Amino acid sequence: MKTNTKTLLVAAVAASALLAGCGKNGHSGASDSVAHLVKDAQARAKLDQWCSKDSTVTALANGDSAVATKCGRLDAANWFLKNPTMLALVDKPEPWAGKSQDFFQASANASMPGTQIVKSKIAIGATERDAWGQESSWCNAQFAWKHGSVPTFGTSAQDYKSVSPACVAAVGVTPPGPF
Repeated sequence: MKTNTKTLLVAAVAASALLAGCGKNGHSGASDSVAHLVKDAQARAKLDQWCSKDSTVTALANGDSAVATKCGRLDAANWFLKNPTMLALVDKPEPWAGKSQDFFQASANASMPGTQIVKSKIAIGATERDAWGQESSWCNAQFAWKHGSVPTFGTSAQDYKSVSPACVAAVGVTPPGPF
């Protein structure tokens, strides 16, 4: 009986070690997080090579959706490196936490002088005119950092729930002007 318990313990330890490795890249053993990829050029280069069109197409054809996730993180890391102002927002506090969609809509309207807009329910002061843009930028940076993918036109306001309620409100704004 002691031998079976010992064997089970060894098997459990081996299985947990194996599972712990599942969060790592099979190609390099390095973390796949956006934060790690932003800091580690060598990890980015290895993942970039791994995400080549041939391996991505083959993996997706075989039903390996993890490839899209890993390569999306690489895209997000590269996006941050090309946009240092967005990278700087990752560690900043939320600029307009707790504000409503009406507030951000009024801010968006006020930021577009010369366009014909419907009068807002909320009065916006000069310091609040850029609130919608500031919040939207901060939310996009947080979304990409957390989710490992850059938000696109298909990303809905509800997708921002994991970031903050104010992000849902800001992203739900209809931009003023001829769009």
